[in-house]
Amino acid sequence: MYAGGLGLMIVGGVLMSLDLGVGSLMTGRLISGAGSILLNVVLTKMTTDWFAGREIVFAMGTLMSSWPFGIALGLVAQGRIAEAFGWRASMLVAALLCAASLILILLVYRPPDSGAAA
Repeated sequence: MYAGGLGLMIVGGVLMSLDLGVGSLMTGRLISGAGSILLNVVLTKMTTDWFAGREIVFAMGTLMSSWPFGIALGLVAQGRIAEAFGWRASMLVAALLCAASLILILLVYRPPDSGAAA
């Protein structure tokens, strides 16, 4: 599931960076947004699985606080990338970061051994 969410975010970002018109921008944003929603639900489930019965409050707090931090970082970084290289580059950088995240998750992530939430 996490691969699907990140995959949709990659496809949407690449589509927006191509700038084929307003329709492609809207479609890319909808695809990326759907991927983001899917990823957020799956990340919450992954966190619950890993920390069930242990430090769940701290883990969920960290997860929840990472979203506004990421949004703030994106607002700062994407504006500077857009100023330097154009707005299409900022969309492509976001897609590339999603691709890097997907590769890392596929290579590194392992489900918890035991005690996973049902």
